[in-house]
Order: sequence, then structure tokens, then C-alpha cells
Amino acid sequence: MKNPRWISWGMLAVWSTLILTLQLVLVYRVYPGSAAKYIWMPDLTIALAVALAVRVPRSEVLPVVLVMAIVRIAFSTDPPVAILAAFLAVSLLVGGLRSGIDVAGVVPRTLLAFVCAAGMSVWGHVVLHARNRGFSSGSDFSQLLSDSMPAALMTCILVAMFGAFLAHLPGLSPLYKRPKI
Repeated sequence: MKNPRWISWGMLAVWSTLILTLQLVLVYRVYPGSAAKYIWMPDLTIALAVALAVRVPRSEVLPVVLVMAIVRIAFSTDPPVAILAAFLAVSLLVGGLRSGIDVAGVVPRTLLAFVCAAGMSVWGHVVLHARNRGFSSGSDFSQLLSDSMPAALMTCILVAMFGAFLAHLPGLSPLYKRPKI
């Protein structure tokens, strides 16, 4: 096979599916019932997205994140446009920051994961509230922001501890390493 990168794109979809499945099993099987029981659950797909987005070439941040968004859409009841918008924001944030600073280090990668996870959580709740009843005041938004902090904190800790491992999952290295010919 001349181009192993196609296999790595498939492996990205497989790893995204496995990671999202693990997260959903933990949420719905280990802690069934109230959402208050899993407020500390990290967003594993955001952790993988940030870990990969800081390593792949800058021109491929958007395609990598879109593959992960499509996988998340397949498992979610949220509107596909809302998920695509959230993952697009992740790719724009990481891509934009990469143009000015080195985000591959542990601290910048961890801070990016925190911001992305908090933003994804708040965005998901905003979409949910907009679909159901809308916001009544700015206090709702501050409550959503404070509710998203535990999961965002766990996501950034996960990326700090295992970000390099996530970026080196089997089959993903052709996404960020060019073959030597």
C-alpha cells in the first residue's frame, strides 16, 4: 500500500469510537440515573482531539477534528450542527494558537483541554436549554459555567497525564509523521 495515511484515518475513527463508547458505558452503566453523579466525568473525545490537534500538521487539524465530530454525531442525540460547531471551535482555537505559540507542551496542551472541555460542556447545555426553554437571565449562564468546571478539570488532568499516550495510539502516527522516502 502506497499511502498508509488512509489506514490512519480509519484508525482515528476506530479509536474515537472506542473512546466515546468507553465514556458512554461509564456514564450510563456505572452511574445510571441522575446526571449529578457523573459531573466529574472527563470528556474523552475532547482529550483525544486536543492531544492529536497539537501534533498533526496545522493544515490537518480541521480534518482530524471533523472525523472525531462525525463519530460523536453517530453516538449523540444532540443536533449534528451543534456538535460540528463545537468541534469546529476546537479546531479553530487550536489551529489559531498554533500559529503563534507552541502548544505541544504539557501546560499549553492542558490549558487547551480545559478551555475546550468547558466550552464544549457549556455549548451543549446552551443548545439543550435553547431547544427546551431558553435562558431566563445571565445567572443561568454563570450556573452552566460553574457546572462545567468539574468535567473540564478532569479532562485537563487526563490530558496532562495521558496526552502523549493518546497521541501515540496505535495506527495514528502516520497522521503526524511523514514517511521518509
